[in-house]
Amino acid sequence: MLAEALGVVYDNRDNGFATLMTWHNKSVWLVFCGLFFIVALASALPNAVLFLVGATGGLLSRLSRTVYGADIPPTTALHGPRYS
Repeated sequence: MLAEALGVVYDNRDNGFATLMTWHNKSVWLVFCGLFFIVALASALPNAVLFLVGATGGLLSRLSRTVYGADIPPTTALHGPRYS
């Protein structure tokens, strides 16, 4: 009985860690794609310094909002709260 309880606890912990790592991997890919897009556009535009400063500020703002924001499930953020 103790082994089953420990199995449930460990399984829950492992699933939470796997979910966290999935979100982390998606976030890293999104940041790298965004940085690539910023550098590509900066090389094509005439005012590259202003564009880079603005894009970097926007990216950092979005990242800080993600890191320090409230823990809202993604479905609530996209489709509003569910009361059922």
